[in-house]
Amino acid sequence: MKTQLVDSKKESLDPNEILIIAAHKNKKLAQEYKKQAKKSDGISAERLLYTIYVKEIQNPSLVRLKEGNTLFSIAPMPQRVGVVSIFNGDTEKNLKQNLVETFVAAQRLGFDFLIFSAEEIKSSYLDAAFASYKEKNKKMTKKSYEGSALIFIRLCEQRD
Repeated sequence: MKTQLVDSKKESLDPNEILIIAAHKNKKLAQEYKKQAKKSDGISAERLLYTIYVKEIQNPSLVRLKEGNTLFSIAPMPQRVGVVSIFNGDTEKNLKQNLVETFVAAQRLGFDFLIFSAEEIKSSYLDAAFASYKEKNKKMTKKSYEGSALIFIRLCEQRD
């Protein structure tokens, strides 16, 4: 069982492997689930977190994308808005490109805005992907609000 990031340029992981790695890499959230995990027949916090991730990614109302060794789930909202969850099993150097590919795919799927949680992804990765994609898409904008853990990305002019 892999628990370390895997370079997608060298090896492609299946979604379950990505979720296992993401559960092991999300130390902050695993720490929050530690007490609950002990109550659940002594399973590890990472195992509990993996189970939660599997349930989320299997939700049929979500749009699921795989770019490299990163899974993205997008919850469609009204007015072409998508709320994004990220499950990363890829190296940091590939994550930026995986995000750019997700911007492209989300726009093609009809999303005009994406909302990311700053707690799920370092803003520096999102900033780098945003800058890279903005070179091709001048209409793209990014906003975050002081005190908010959300980052809003407009992929294009809002469509009807």
